Amino acid sequence: MTRVATAGLSLAGVLAILLATLPMALAPAMGLAPPAGLVANEAKGTVWRSVLRAARWNGEPLGDLRVGVQALPLLLGQARMNLSGEGWQVQAVRGARRGVARADGQLELPVVFLPGARATLDARQARLVFAGGQCVQAGGEVRLALASASVDFPKMVMSGTPACSGDHGILVLTAAPGSGLDVGMTWQFNAAGTWSVQTRVTSEDRALRLALQLAGFHDTPSGLMHTRLGPIDH
Repeated sequence: MTRVATAGLSLAGVLAILLATLPMALAPAMGLAPPAGLVANEAKGTVWRSVLRAARWNGEPLGDLRVGVQALPLLLGQARMNLSGEGWQVQAVRGARRGVARADGQLELPVVFLPGARATLDARQARLVFAGGQCVQAGGEVRLALASASVDFPKMVMSGTPACSGDHGILVLTAAPGSGLDVGMTWQFNAAGTWSVQTRVTSEDRALRLALQLAGFHDTPSGLMHTRLGPIDH
């Protein structure tokens, strides 16, 4: 083996060791930071494999999260990050292609527009990916169960499939037949990096209508409507 080849292998070995031991604190500088809104009390491990202790997403506790980055896609300018917690896992992609390559499992979250309510999100091979300013991949199944102890709101189960529509990704969730209440949610994710969700509730129950209006719903000819929007990440 020539000296050049030997030196090349030695350099490759040193770089491999260096990359394998890079602290998690360097992840943002490498463009590998977790999604916006995700914070933790402590990060242990390397960029490639680490644990986020007492993680929170937009203030909601998620417990300890395992985070991993696949090294090979980085050679092609594509970051592929795996995040997993108790009962759920998400594979996110960044670079020329951005979005969620796959999401599975259950995650419990609060319902911002309905104080005291909880939502259980159940994803099965759900995916939504953008490239070149367009939605290029979508599919899987998403179920959302809503329950509230503060108002007379019956437990609802809605489901839908992510789909592409030009530069938007859309998820329309509709209530199962026999739910007893007409509820629908439409999520839109834009390739530019914003999202919006519109929730519609149709009910003649005065107490429920008043509770929803106090929570920010507006009375329209199509029913009580609530819209929320924001950035996907930064």
